[in-house]
Amino acid sequence: MPGSHCVRFFKPVTTLHHPRNKNEGSPVAKPGENDSRFARVKVTPKGQIFLNDQPVTLYQLKRSFSELKQQEGTVLYYREDPEGEPPVEAMAVIQAVVEARLPIRLSGRPDDSDTAGLG
Repeated sequence: MPGSHCVRFFKPVTTLHHPRNKNEGSPVAKPGENDSRFARVKVTPKGQIFLNDQPVTLYQLKRSFSELKQQEGTVLYYREDPEGEPPVEAMAVIQAVVEARLPIRLSGRPDDSDTAGLG
């Protein structure tokens, strides 16, 4: 009708989606020290890459991500000196996570106590 206004009301979203661990049926557990579902990745200001506290090459990291994907795992990512200019390797690590289609938790602390999840 000419001159009539259509008003639509949208119900606000009040619940948050929490990822669940398929094996436990509860919110994703915090990573334990020896939990193989989590890969702890650290990149230093000089571009050194560590996986679970062991130095690795980007190639080795990508292979590990492939295995992690099969386990439906998550990457815990920490970059030393986050305020500084990121080394090229830091972006290469993030790109590898994206290519592997893995969820990632970003942390500003080496103990992952302040992780923020993506994916």
